[in-house]
Order: sequence, then C-alpha cells, then structure tokens
Amino acid sequence: MRPTPQHLARPTRGRTTVAEWVTTWFAALDLDPRTIDNYRSVLRCHILLRWGATPLGAITALGVNKWISDLRQLGYANTTVATIVKVLSMILTDAADEHLIPTNPIRRYRRRGRRSHRIERERVWATPTEVLRIAEQAAALGGETASLLIITAAWTGCRWGELTGLRRDNIDLDRGVLIIDPRTGALHESAHTRWLGSPKTASSARTITLPPSPDRLPHNQVHCPSHR
Repeated sequence: MRPTPQHLARPTRGRTTVAEWVTTWFAALDLDPRTIDNYRSVLRCHILLRWGATPLGAITALGVNKWISDLRQLGYANTTVATIVKVLSMILTDAADEHLIPTNPIRRYRRRGRRSHRIERERVWATPTEVLRIAEQAAALGGETASLLIITAAWTGCRWGELTGLRRDNIDLDRGVLIIDPRTGALHESAHTRWLGSPKTASSARTITLPPSPDRLPHNQVHCPSHR
C-alpha cells in the first residue's frame, strides 16, 4: 500500500505550534506588499492571539468554527471574518503540504445545524447637501484639498487610492472627465513605501464623466503648481 500524506505526517511534527510554523510560513510568502501587510495584521491581531501557542495537530474543525462564532459575536463583519479564516486555512494547508499535520481541518469541515440569517445594517448614503456640509468641515480642518477630495469622491464614486493617485494628466476639464489609468490609476501604500499602480480591478480602469457643476471643482487644483 502506497503511503498517503496522512501516513507521512509524523505525530511529533503536529506538536509544532502555530506561532513556530507561522515564522517559517510568513518568510516564504511572495506577494504584493499590501497583501503582506494585510496578512501581517491578521496574524498579529487575530490568529496568533487565539492560536499562537496551540500545536498544529490540536486544531480541530469544531474549534475553528467556535472561534468564527466568537468573532461574529464580537461584531466583526462577515467579510472580515472570512479574510481571517482564509489566512488560517492557508497556514494549515501549507502545514499539511509539509507533512506537519495530516490535513487541513478547515478544508474537510462542512457546517452542520440550522442556518443563521444575520440582519445586515442598512447603508446610509449622504445627500448632496450633507456632502457639501461635510466638505465645508473638512476644508476648515484640512484645507481646500480635503474638501475637494470629499466632493469628488461623492460625485464620482472613486476609491481613495484612485483619488489620491490623480495627476494632471488624469483630468480633462475641457471634456469634464476623470481618467483612471489601467497602469498608474491608483496610489498604493504599504508599511514602508507608496507607489502608483493599477487600480483594484481591471474594470476599475475607466473614464468618469463629471456632473455639470462639480466638473469645475478640480480647476484650481489642476492649475496650482503644487499639484502635479
């Protein structure tokens, strides 16, 4: 009989703690700097706090599911919980590939019991009048640039990185459009550096038509020598 990964996993290796394995696992990652920063935050704030001292072989599907329930009860959004569990699952999958544990307990788990239906909070959208009031407060605290960013975001739907990545070449006042470049249309930031790169998705590269009134708002900023 040919040995399977379950047979190859050594019982003593299952005693390696999550914190010990994460040191090796994290150093081997080859990902975008923003992703590395996100994973580091998830590890520090969630995974290592709960599982750091736990041997890899002691993690069970039911234990993880209880942890997921606890995170939700603490008020974390479904997307946040999903990201946390995804990182833990990646750690355990790679541990299984290295024969530190027989298999990833999360992967083989299938939820049992009744379904829960969480009531999502209704999103609140600012009215145009409220946007202008917020912009006035932002101008008082952070200057006209802060006000301009808020108004432009409200009228165009641009993401923060797209707004802060705007340059003169991205703004055509004669046509009344903003251009999100597919290669340099967003400002990215990691713990140590900033750079212009692609927007979040391929479809995020776009030309945005500005409304008749706000399309003159960027005018002073574009023609100001300090905004290049």
